[in-house]
Amino acid sequence: MNTLWLLFLLLLPPGSPGASEPPRSEKIRTLLMLQDQRLGADPRLVSLLTDSDAAVRERAVLACGSIQDTLLLPALLERLQDDASSVREAAAFSIGQTGTLLSASGKAALERKCLGLCTSRITPTRLIEEMGKFGSDEGLSELLTTLDSTVSGPRREALIMGMARYAIRGIATDRALHFLMQFASQPSDATWQMAYAMQRMAPKVKPEPRIAVALGRHQDPLVRMNAATLMGKIGDTLNIAGTLGQLSSQDADWRVRANALKAIGTLGPHLAPIVLNAFVRAFTDSNEHVALSSLGALAEMLKDRGMIPLAADSILWRMAENSTRQVSGRLQTEAFTAVARILRSKAYDRLSRIQLPNEWVRARHVIALGMTGDSLALPMIQESLRHNSPRVVSAGLEGLQNLGLLNPGNSRIVRSVTNSAIGALDSRDISVLSTAASLLADSLFRTREAVPPLLDALEQMQEPEDVEAMQQIIQTLGSLRDRRATDALIRKLSSTDRTVAQMAADALQAITGRSYLQGIRVTERPATGAADTVVLVGGPDTVVVRMRTSAGTVVLELYPVVAPFTVASFLKLASQRFFDGITFHRVVPNFVVQGGDPRGDGWGGPGYSIRSEFSLLRYERGMIGMASAGKDTEGSQFFITHSPQPHLDGRYTIFGRVRTGMEVVDRIQVGDIITHVDVETPAKVAK
Repeated sequence: MNTLWLLFLLLLPPGSPGASEPPRSEKIRTLLMLQDQRLGADPRLVSLLTDSDAAVRERAVLACGSIQDTLLLPALLERLQDDASSVREAAAFSIGQTGTLLSASGKAALERKCLGLCTSRITPTRLIEEMGKFGSDEGLSELLTTLDSTVSGPRREALIMGMARYAIRGIATDRALHFLMQFASQPSDATWQMAYAMQRMAPKVKPEPRIAVALGRHQDPLVRMNAATLMGKIGDTLNIAGTLGQLSSQDADWRVRANALKAIGTLGPHLAPIVLNAFVRAFTDSNEHVALSSLGALAEMLKDRGMIPLAADSILWRMAENSTRQVSGRLQTEAFTAVARILRSKAYDRLSRIQLPNEWVRARHVIALGMTGDSLALPMIQESLRHNSPRVVSAGLEGLQNLGLLNPGNSRIVRSVTNSAIGALDSRDISVLSTAASLLADSLFRTREAVPPLLDALEQMQEPEDVEAMQQIIQTLGSLRDRRATDALIRKLSSTDRTVAQMAADALQAITGRSYLQGIRVTERPATGAADTVVLVGGPDTVVVRMRTSAGTVVLELYPVVAPFTVASFLKLASQRFFDGITFHRVVPNFVVQGGDPRGDGWGGPGYSIRSEFSLLRYERGMIGMASAGKDTEGSQFFITHSPQPHLDGRYTIFGRVRTGMEVVDRIQVGDIITHVDVETPAKVAK
């Protein structure tokens, strides 16, 4: 039986007639095909947008939010007046998703239309928020005038998130800040969304420090967390430094402590004596995320100072040298970075003599050696390029780049770095190739000599496995502006990956000064590598999965209705025991934990890519999303959020959330292992 048909059987609501492919299921089948093949303003999709079945209309409208074809915008605007509220809500979301792709004049026209609709009783409040994804300064001002300070309830909440989305794009005004402050000044009225919007607006517009300090005492940890970030952006005041010091050491929520430490790191070094004790206490915090944040923050505050305060010096070096092996590898490598950034060349001799227990620590060590800027580090870093691990070779290239950037006037070092990067283009490893190409894009290391090996490397690459490296090489060729790359880039306009084709067009324009957008001829192919080999039979709206890790067990709930192909891919890989033994390779405190990479360095995948599937879901705490190198490049890497991350909404596929075990997610660090993934919901998965 056709896998796609089985997939959309999964999407049928309980009680729907089944066996002979009834009208709703047939329409959903068509929608899945159109969405997967990225067939934009296809007459079949346009027809389904006005289907008599509201459930079909909603699915069709949401499909537009993933396809993102601007030709569909007029039809989406019509759906804002749909009889079904769910369809109107979906239309607002898809307009926000698609409006970002318009030209400046197109965005202005769309903004005017949306402003004219946002006061209508029937228009969904979601539209107010979505305008923040593509609107202008003038549009934000008019939006505030239209809704004024009397707005309340859901419309006020939508306006606050809309202002946050404007601010994410660098659009912030005093008037918008004043709107927020009238509520934030009353602690009982403050919400984390208000605090988030304000910290996104800063430092372009800053509230009074007393407002941020007051928010730092709020009962909701999410408010305090964002207030800490806001305080760091407001600037250097004794009151703010003192408050952040208290939050970093006394707050019960580790996420607040981590954010407070990161904020302290942005303050001026003259405040170091006031907050030094907070750093020292945090080095040994019971939560490793906090300890890691403290090391990064101290390095940021004291970078290039050439001296570490006595109270912290011995602790930092003890962690970096780790002679007793009582410190985790993650803390040790963060300590490498801290002493290198603060002491620079003064750290080289001691750093160079550290014993390295494994490949991962070695990779981070060679990057830190480059951060010292000491010319004596050059041969030691170059030696790492001969290592048999791509992870270490890539790190060696990063170390060389760091060294070169700290010695821009040393022609011997700059030339050595450039030659090493060109030599690394002979590699067939995507991480090494990507890192080398990225280095050669830097203005300090650009040379026409890199063009032939870059073109040779590009010629050897395959889609979709090598897409990330292809993107970087194409970008580098564009920065070199050498016409020898023109023919190869023109061929990439017909890439099966739209991100590659778009980057080729951008690079060609940089080289020739002409637009090549009309030349893009993407050969669309179904991204159903996963769905072709997975069979889900029956199917509830939620699939429960038990993920066993070295840190404990986490129970996940996946949403096949929201992200059918993503869930299908995940379940297929789980059934093949693909995830067994894979590490969490990336952990950013109070942001995400990320795993699913069989290489363990962020460059691996399952050997195929799937489409992005965007939805109305938001990145709250514990949401599960797909990592990507751009739209429609998802594979097997997934992440789980520590806290709300609105800037990820509509940019990365959400396909589930943590049901139980967030305390385990909070414990996960780089190197922790996924031991096994069990599918608990009754469902048959073909192996």
